[in-house]
Amino acid sequence: MRMKSIKQRSFQEVFPKSRAGRELAVISELLDEVPGVLELVHRDLTSGVSSGTGRAGMTAEQVFRCAVLKHLQGFTYEDLELFLQDSWSIRAFTRMQPDQEPSTTTLQANIARIRPATWEAIHGVLLRLAQEKKIEKGRKVRIDTTVVETNIHHPTDASLLFDGVRVLTRLLEEGQ
Repeated sequence: MRMKSIKQRSFQEVFPKSRAGRELAVISELLDEVPGVLELVHRDLTSGVSSGTGRAGMTAEQVFRCAVLKHLQGFTYEDLELFLQDSWSIRAFTRMQPDQEPSTTTLQANIARIRPATWEAIHGVLLRLAQEKKIEKGRKVRIDTTVVETNIHHPTDASLLFDGVRVLTRLLEEGQ
């Protein structure tokens, strides 16, 4: 028996009946209700790029849905690549064609092209939709922080001991 392609399967068949599958189905339906968001993503993806050259890449919808999935599930780019190759429901959610298998670097490069201002506009559109559907009131905001690399070394017993001796030596020299 041959497996049906994603296009041949009904919407209900593609997503598993598990809680996670039902969540993907609902999120997919909500994302279908905000097509204006895809225009914003498309603008970011095509700015500064010649459209007449190169091979066909990911669509704005695919990039956007991959970014949403990555953030919702806490995937790394490697995880996202694996699940895109391995899962019918993930492929259906991201609208990947059967012959599309984007690499980690392709996913990262495309998702990184979505500007922070575009994400802010997308959040506004999604919040308005959630308020209209009475899913969310939008009165509380969750703020994430960004980690910035700095020159702080990993503390080991030896380095802590050395730092203590160095400070004591400096204090003793200042006391003379």
